[in-house]
Amino acid sequence: RMTTGFKINHAKDNAANYSISTNMSTQLNAYDIAADNVASGMDLVGYANDIISQMQDKAARLNALSTQARNGTYGAQSLAAINSEASALMSEITRLYSTAEYNNISLFDRVSYTIAEHLPQAGESGFIDETALVSMADTDGEVIGTTTEAPKAKKAYSGFIENPKTYTDTEVAKMKRVADVTTFISGEKYSISTAEELQKLANYVNSGKNTTDVEFVLGADIDLSSISNWTPIGDYSTGSSYKFKGIFDGNGHVIKNLKIDREALRQGLFGYTTPTSIIKNIALEGINIKGRKYVGGLVGSSHGIIINCYVTGTITGDEKIGGLAGYAWEEIRNCYATGTVNGNDYVGGLVGGNEYNLTNCYAAVIVIAQKRVGGLIGYSINGDITNCYSTGNVMGEASVGGLIGYSDSNIKNCYSTGKVTGAAGNIGGLVGYQIQGIIENCFSTGTVSGENDVGGLVGESQDNIKNSYSTGNISGVSNIGGLVGKAKICEITNSYTTGSVNGTECVGGLIGYSNYDSSVSNSYTLGNVIAQKRVGGLVGYSGAEITNCYAIGDITGNGSAGGLVGYAEADVKNSYSTSKVTGTAGNIGGLVGYQNSGIITNSYATGTVTGKNDVGGLVGESHDNIENSYATGAVTGKSNIGGLVGISYVESGIRAISDSVSYSIVTGSDSNSTGSFIGGTKLTSNGTVFGTLSITGSQAIKQNMNLIGETYKTDGTAISYDMSAMLAGITTIELRDITTTLQVGIYGNNSCQLNFDTNFELNKKILSGGIETVEAFNAIVAFENLLSEKATQLGAVQNRLESALESIEVNINNLTSSRSTIRDADIAEVSSQYIQQQILQQASATLMATANQMPSIALQLL
Repeated sequence: RMTTGFKINHAKDNAANYSISTNMSTQLNAYDIAADNVASGMDLVGYANDIISQMQDKAARLNALSTQARNGTYGAQSLAAINSEASALMSEITRLYSTAEYNNISLFDRVSYTIAEHLPQAGESGFIDETALVSMADTDGEVIGTTTEAPKAKKAYSGFIENPKTYTDTEVAKMKRVADVTTFISGEKYSISTAEELQKLANYVNSGKNTTDVEFVLGADIDLSSISNWTPIGDYSTGSSYKFKGIFDGNGHVIKNLKIDREALRQGLFGYTTPTSIIKNIALEGINIKGRKYVGGLVGSSHGIIINCYVTGTITGDEKIGGLAGYAWEEIRNCYATGTVNGNDYVGGLVGGNEYNLTNCYAAVIVIAQKRVGGLIGYSINGDITNCYSTGNVMGEASVGGLIGYSDSNIKNCYSTGKVTGAAGNIGGLVGYQIQGIIENCFSTGTVSGENDVGGLVGESQDNIKNSYSTGNISGVSNIGGLVGKAKICEITNSYTTGSVNGTECVGGLIGYSNYDSSVSNSYTLGNVIAQKRVGGLVGYSGAEITNCYAIGDITGNGSAGGLVGYAEADVKNSYSTSKVTGTAGNIGGLVGYQNSGIITNSYATGTVTGKNDVGGLVGESHDNIENSYATGAVTGKSNIGGLVGISYVESGIRAISDSVSYSIVTGSDSNSTGSFIGGTKLTSNGTVFGTLSITGSQAIKQNMNLIGETYKTDGTAISYDMSAMLAGITTIELRDITTTLQVGIYGNNSCQLNFDTNFELNKKILSGGIETVEAFNAIVAFENLLSEKATQLGAVQNRLESALESIEVNINNLTSSRSTIRDADIAEVSSQYIQQQILQQASATLMATANQMPSIALQLL
């Protein structure tokens, strides 16, 4: 009996109802599965939308920080704090993007292939150690260095650097007054409280009287405005013995309105001091000094120690001119200068020339000169420069540096933030010309411009640099680098740059030009690089071995342009580039534009590469071996376009490409010289035997083109060459679909399937130039738009899934109801075999009774 109350009286009815009920059960099961699929899809989309929403919140904060940073009112400390927060936000966005998975499948960062296990990837052992490059904060929370050995000098002082008061007022009052004596006795202390007493000391020294071991202490502030042209204490022009040899303690007092206008040597409050002299705890404010050579606010020519002093005002001269000292042969510690310094040669904001240690000093001085000009020191040899900085703009012609113009000193824990401008060569954000001496734990943040040998940190370097960085934008003509313009006999380690670099020839994100005696390791660059030729994300022209490095800024050039190196003549190991590389001519590569010599090992490139001729995903033009390396970016050009190498030269003997892979999609206008692995090969001949290109253990994406394009002679004419040996070393890879497909119906046609893609590419270079740049703001806005677009797409998918689920639920309800009105499911299951037997028995009886009738009627029920 049916659930409706009707009886089952006929075998045909039983069989038909059972068949229909079984079909309905199958459909119901299919709809249940489809409903589960849709529910999973909605869960996936909901999770993806949640991650995108989190990224949108952080991107909105980045937008606010960028707007805040670009209002022009923030100093270096505030910008550093803003950039620190922005970097943390970007790190969290990158983490969300990279780790978002559903059922162990990446949501946003999917690719159509899997990098082979033997190939290198960032973060593995042997690659760059990012922990060595983390910016550390000092106790005030200011980001001021690259390691825990960060500069200890503060970014702003109020008055003296250390407590300047040696004696109490009572103690000073007990001293003999200079006004009351005619001869100063060794070992005694004398107080000076008036301009007349100070002038008396000058007259005493300049008359040849000895002041060795005599101490003079200021008892009050002194105003020298009544003296129109001060005569320095220690006037070398009157005799070699007329020098200050004693101790001068300002005791925290200020001398104001010092004026000198004299076309003479050794001008300043003190003209000449000897090695026995000490000047300390004195301030000069509002000074105006003009001289010829050896001119400084405090001392013109200093052979003695200077401690805890500062100068504010204007200094002008010709040669060896400094805000504090014109030239120093002894230690200077805890001193600073503010104001303006003008000269011709050996000119510095604090010291014009220096030959001893300088510690805990700074200058906030506008410095203008011709050559050997620096924000802190114009010329420095022998001594160590430690914990010092400069914030003033520096302008000159040659050997111009934000901190030091010409350096033969070790420099540690120092920085500069001023704009540096040079008309000729050796122009650097920190040092113009580093002839010798190690630079360690230093940085510069100002823009730097010049003609030749221009660098964000050093214009030309002939010694080592480590744990240092530059963030300013750099521009020039030739040998232009984000960190170093020209590197000779120079090892660079644990260093980086973030600013953009523009030039004409030999231009790199880290180094413009490096010779064979140099090396680069554990370093990276973030900024864009633009030039005509020999332009690279890390190095423009590289004779230096490169190890454990990377570059991610966009590269634009004419010829010999590479994501890491433009023109290479040395090995590249364990390095990579994610740069987008665009060239208008030839030799354009994702990693190296022109590989003249040097082996590329364990390295890769992931950026898109576009050029005209000789364009490759890894190397544009190759003349040496490539081992265990790969490329993934799309490659586009005209002729000699290859997924791994654009054109490969074999000058003689055997060249090899081993265990390397091209995952790049290749598009070339000339199909004959386009290959999914190599665009073309040039094999030179000794007249009878051609060179050999050995390819082993390598792979390339399967595409509608040859693995290797044409083979040429050196003169460019195509030749018939048996490539079977080369091709035997390359196997093809099939790409897989990265879209998500959901079965949302019970049939196999397209109407019952929903395809969508959660994948998108994250621009990890958003903050490469600093949050305060227009480029960063535009990149943030573009990222926000991308997230909004992806959220809209996923919203549409969510709506379709909800609609599909509603339709499935309606169909399930209808089928369930219909099945119940036709047949009780439990009866159908229990009696299925009995009904089949009944049908067969009835069919047999019918056939016997109606032998002349169609026998198929009953059998059709089966």
